Amino acid sequence: MIDLGVPVDHEPGAPPAPPWVRGFGRRRTFALLGVLVICGGLLGAATPAGPGAEIVTVGGLGDTSAYEVAGDALVLITSARIAAYDLGSGRPRWELRLDSPPDSAQVYGDALLITRRPRGTRPADTELPEGTELVAYDVRTGAVRWTRHAEVFGEFGETGLLVTEPGTPPELVSIDVPRGTELWRRPAPDGVDRDFDWRPAYIGDGGHSDNLVELAADGTVTAVDLRSGRAVSTGAVPAGGGERIVWQGVLGVSYAAEHRIRFYDLDDRLRPLWSFAYTGQEPNPCGPEVVCDYADQTRWLDLRTGEDVTAREADRDAREGRELTAAGWARIGPATGGLDLVTTAHASGWIGRYAPGKPVSVLVRLPQPVDRCTATAAWLVCSRTGEDAVYAVRLAQLPL
Repeated sequence: MIDLGVPVDHEPGAPPAPPWVRGFGRRRTFALLGVLVICGGLLGAATPAGPGAEIVTVGGLGDTSAYEVAGDALVLITSARIAAYDLGSGRPRWELRLDSPPDSAQVYGDALLITRRPRGTRPADTELPEGTELVAYDVRTGAVRWTRHAEVFGEFGETGLLVTEPGTPPELVSIDVPRGTELWRRPAPDGVDRDFDWRPAYIGDGGHSDNLVELAADGTVTAVDLRSGRAVSTGAVPAGGGERIVWQGVLGVSYAAEHRIRFYDLDDRLRPLWSFAYTGQEPNPCGPEVVCDYADQTRWLDLRTGEDVTAREADRDAREGRELTAAGWARIGPATGGLDLVTTAHASGWIGRYAPGKPVSVLVRLPQPVDRCTATAAWLVCSRTGEDAVYAVRLAQLPL
C-alpha cells in the first residue's frame, strides 16, 4: 500500500504538471485535455471521468480486500459471502452466504473457483473427504457448476487448473475450470519436483506457461505439454539436485551439499549456462530476466549469464523514482493486464500510465485516491484499502 500522506477529505487538486506541460502552461494544456467533473460515490453512480469516459462506482461493499473481475462483473469474496456486481451499472447481481470461510478464490473465464479445507463439523465416526474442497460457481448466476476434492497444484492459461489426487502413485489431473471437465491425467510419483515454466513479460507479471517441468531424483528432466499432458522433451542434469527455478526458459537446479545452484537452458537441450555458490537463502527470480541474491545485500544477476547487473538495475529504479517524484506521481505498481499505473502523491484520484523516460500519460480522475488497480481486457477497476467502494472505467474510454 502506498501512503498518500494526507487525509482523504483534502480537496483534490489538478494532476502534477509533467515536463511537457510546464513550458506550455497548465491552464491552456488542461483546457485541451478537458475538465474532469467528480461526483459523490453513490451506489452504482456513473460519474464523468473525462471526454467520453464514465466512472461507475460500486459502493456499499463493506470489505473490498478481496475481489476479482470476471468479464463485466465484479465478484466480491469475504469470509461470509460471495457477491457479484454489474460493472456497467454498479448494481448487485447475486449474493451467496458461506457456511465457512474460503481459503482462496480465483476467476477462470466465466467461473469463480473457491477452495476450502474440510472443517471438522461432522460426527466423530464420519470421515472428512480427502483433499481440499473445490467449488466452481457461474459468475453470471451464482449457481454451483461443479465440486471436487483434490489438492491444488497450480493454474495455467486462462481456464486451466492442475490438481493432485491420491493414489498409488498419486495422479496429476488437468481441469478446465469453467466446464469442470478433465483434460488429461498422468502419474505424479513422490520424489519428483514439478513447476510451471513461467515466462513473464514484465515486472509484476505472473507470466504464461506452456509446459510443466519435472525433475526426478536421478536427474531426468521432462517437459510436459500443459494442453495435452504429453511429454514433449526429456533430458538429464547431474543427479542429486532439487528444482528451484523454472523461469523464462531457464532451469535452476540446487545442489544443497555444494551450496550451489546450476542453471540450464530449457530451450536448448539443457545446455549449461552458469552456476552460483550461495550462502543462506537461494537466489530467486526478481524480474523477467534477473534473479536476486539476498545474502548480505541484494544483488541482481542476469538470468542467463550470471553477470552482476546490480548497478544497472539500481540505476534504473532510481531514475524511474526520480522521474515520478519530480513530476509529483507515486507508483501504484504494475496492474494485472500490464499497465504500469501511477497516482498523484497528494490526496486526489488522478491515475496515470507510466513508461520510463516518457511523461506520465494522464488516464482518469477517480472520486477518491486508490492504491490497487486491476486491468482486464475491457475494464480498469481500482480501490483503496479500508474503503467500501470500487471504481470501474471502460478501457475503451481511456487514452491508452
